Amino acid sequence: MYINRFLFLSLLVLIAACSSHSANNSYTEASLDTVSVTNITGKKIADTTYMPTGFYFLVPESKGINKRVEKSETAYTIASSPFASVKNISKVKLETTHLKGTFDTELCLTFDEKGTKDLEEGTGNPMHPKIAVVIANKLLYVVENTSKIKTGIMCIALIGYSEQEMETMRHSVENKR
Repeated sequence: MYINRFLFLSLLVLIAACSSHSANNSYTEASLDTVSVTNITGKKIADTTYMPTGFYFLVPESKGINKRVEKSETAYTIASSPFASVKNISKVKLETTHLKGTFDTELCLTFDEKGTKDLEEGTGNPMHPKIAVVIANKLLYVVENTSKIKTGIMCIALIGYSEQEMETMRHSVENKR
């Protein structure tokens, strides 16, 4: 189920709310060597830092904050500040889509002019082959960063979350958390 959720979000990031974008698949594997990915079975992560909603780059362990992926045993080290922030989200809504016989809900974020520019500059960046998606202190996904998002609209699949959890996420973004 988590693999399907990851693949679905990866595809979602690639199509980025039906925007026109340019794919950029030229990144080096060497840049991945500096990123910390940890299986935390039996290991306690001591991060208590609140991470506001946004899109974050992965960073070397000594330069960021360890965050466990929601409903997972995997942790990543992410930058302490997002490259595209909740402060620049002008509109948020939950949108239900019908895909392959199921109904899925997405949290759709529309960025203002500054946020759109930040999102465009951060996505499809070969210096950062993966990005982290944080919603109100929850690391939901870490996805391949291969497509440049130029529209300023990003929809995030919320597979496996209750309606109440999804509404709480929407409310958090709406209140700039």
